[in-house]
Amino acid sequence: MSTRLKPLGEGLHEMQATLGPFPIRMTVMQTESGLTLWSPVAMAPAEAEAIRSLGPVRSIVAPNLFHHVHLKNAMEHFPEATLHAPQELSDKNPCVRPETLAPSSLDELQVHRVEGALKIQEHIAYHETSRTLVLTDLLFNVRKARGLRQWFVFRLLAGTLGKTKQSRLWRFFRDNHALYQESIEAMLALPFERVVVAHGEVIETRAKDVLRDALL
Repeated sequence: MSTRLKPLGEGLHEMQATLGPFPIRMTVMQTESGLTLWSPVAMAPAEAEAIRSLGPVRSIVAPNLFHHVHLKNAMEHFPEATLHAPQELSDKNPCVRPETLAPSSLDELQVHRVEGALKIQEHIAYHETSRTLVLTDLLFNVRKARGLRQWFVFRLLAGTLGKTKQSRLWRFFRDNHALYQESIEAMLALPFERVVVAHGEVIETRAKDVLRDALL
């Protein structure tokens, strides 16, 4: 059975794909309650079956206002799962009901919203079993462009190509710098050893130092 599902750590898997010029990653986090699919990508039936072999899918998460394109595909594969998304997505995606992804626990995961950035509604998750912090668009880590479109997006538009860095677009997303700083400090206080991003390579070495240098 061919699948893009790959292990990353204890109770932690990834599935990589592309969406236009963007390399994207869905993170699959396992807890005692079941699986959470964070930022779903489009899945073939065999790939959904590979995920199901790990355990029951309890939650599907659209972690910000941009990562929602493949929610319908994910819900079709796992209709028993609960969908969690920022409330504002209900105006953009018919799959989303007015259900807020509030800062709280989610199937034993710690979930926190990055405050002071209402235009993106970025949420992060901490997976205690693997001591992993899961981000979406808060940080990019694309080390090498594959094709001209990726080069244009990550070098000229985002300004992050070849670096672990936040996109220039965040200057437009942030609306309260003090609240944003408080959120980042609280995130850095979590006991993580690995950082998974939606766009780019996983950060396995000196993860907390790399994140602090990139965001503060």
